[in-house]
Amino acid sequence: YFSCSCQLLSIKRKATSIQNFLHSRRIMIVRLKKHHLQYFRNKARQTPNEIYAFLIGTRISPTLIQIERFRYPKLTMSTPALVVADVDSEVEIEDIAKLNNYTIVGSLHSHPNYITPMSDCDLSTLKNSSHTVSGVLGIIGDKTFITFWCRDTPLPATIQFF
Repeated sequence: YFSCSCQLLSIKRKATSIQNFLHSRRIMIVRLKKHHLQYFRNKARQTPNEIYAFLIGTRISPTLIQIERFRYPKLTMSTPALVVADVDSEVEIEDIAKLNNYTIVGSLHSHPNYITPMSDCDLSTLKNSSHTVSGVLGIIGDKTFITFWCRDTPLPATIQFF
């Protein structure tokens, strides 16, 4: 009986471990308005430097983030390889979002002339912020490639339009 109980306990632990593993790798959904993304794409194509937007919205569920608006802050630096938003501008945007019962759920920035997975700098910025999602728009010629990552999972998010 003892041996059977230990085996059963071992199976339960493995099942719990597998469930925790799968839960930590759940697919996140980022829902946004197509015309907001199109405006960002057009703006990004017009400059050789990175651009940046805060994503205003709500976290509807553990796996769903809805973005209502993009807000473009003042930038303290913008080069082909780096963009830095003004801190005062972020505070101002957060205050406006709160007035409308939203929050800054994340950010989106461009990578001119290259497509990349989330860089170490992007990952560090996401983990050290209160944001839930970070997006990168890669640009090669006239083509753009967008990916969002959420801090809760290492997998890229699924994009839905509404």
